[in-house]
Amino acid sequence: MKKKMAFLAAVMAMMMALSACGSSKPAETQAPETEAQAVETAAPETAAPETAAPETTAAPETTAAPETTAAPETAAPETEAPVVSFPIEGEYTMFAASQEGSTLSAEDLGTSSSVTLVEGGTGEMSFDEDVMAITSWTEADGIVTITMEDGGVASGEIGGGILNLDVMGDGSMFILYAQAGADTSVYDMMTEEEYLAQQADKAVNDTAVGTFYKSLDRVAGIHLNYSVHHDYLDSTQEVDAVGKGNNYYAVTTTHIDDIVSTSFTLYLEGKTYNLDPEAKTALFVTEMASTALNNSAALIDPLYNSIMMAAVSEDAFEEPREKDGVTYNAVVVPTNENREECVFYFNEDGSLAFYLEGRYLGSDIGGSQYTVNVIDSTVDEAVFDISGYEVKTLD
Repeated sequence: MKKKMAFLAAVMAMMMALSACGSSKPAETQAPETEAQAVETAAPETAAPETAAPETTAAPETTAAPETTAAPETAAPETEAPVVSFPIEGEYTMFAASQEGSTLSAEDLGTSSSVTLVEGGTGEMSFDEDVMAITSWTEADGIVTITMEDGGVASGEIGGGILNLDVMGDGSMFILYAQAGADTSVYDMMTEEEYLAQQADKAVNDTAVGTFYKSLDRVAGIHLNYSVHHDYLDSTQEVDAVGKGNNYYAVTTTHIDDIVSTSFTLYLEGKTYNLDPEAKTALFVTEMASTALNNSAALIDPLYNSIMMAAVSEDAFEEPREKDGVTYNAVVVPTNENREECVFYFNEDGSLAFYLEGRYLGSDIGGSQYTVNVIDSTVDEAVFDISGYEVKTLD
């Protein structure tokens, strides 16, 4: 379950400008007033043709009936729309996912999920076809905390039949769930086509990061080798990744204290696998129907994604910055309402040396430092071939 959530986070990071430095929340929009609402119109007056009535003898006068006082008008009592009350317990179905203010529907993300909270503090969570038990959940002051059987913990706001779950625990991505009948109209969702059109309209800036981004050809292929230190858990990851077209492959070695683990991840034409090269097995994790990923799977890589988003940032600027006693040409994406500043350090030859990623504001989880070994076009396409692997599915 945690792997699926992490992969969805990667897809969202690629899909949305909100995932990168320099993005901001879209302004709220209001439906325009229609002309009928704005201007009252009156029907044109029409006059009947005048005709002379024949003269008649006047009827004798009669005594007028006594006037009667009209009964006072009474207005029907106003009735308010009934307020629907939703219990905390119940089944919540994913309708969208959001990062830093921009929201895509579950349908456009090509995924499905549900959360069932049972009275007494248990339940279950499904993600696509994977189902996992919720061993405990608690709610206090509108915040629910959920613990999964694999040890994963997530929390988020709950109320009005809506569950806004911070699945990664750092405020970077939320999955939005709703009970049947809950009002989701307050969420302004973009379609994938709208998002891609919005991104296409963004011009690459003329900073060093923009120049570097334009030098990379994700169609021909991109190779990235770097290490990244996360303040969270004081962990370090060494990554060697390649992306070409709609394929992406990464070998990631993670160090947390004395524990070292290595994972092999393959995104192949819309499907994600965890590979075991020694056993020659490919564990199918999930399928993501994403036009953007199928155009450029390299966007799954967090470093490449950050480079791309900084390259289209309108707020990015260059200045000399010193790091470890060396002065670099730095591109800074300043702090905004979502996260602290992000800084790219470039060598004299224009290659990227370091990337410091600021923490999300409001999160206790710190930032990250990327040390770049190489980014080039050396791609071994053999890593995309799993014809000799036994494909397995999650039980």
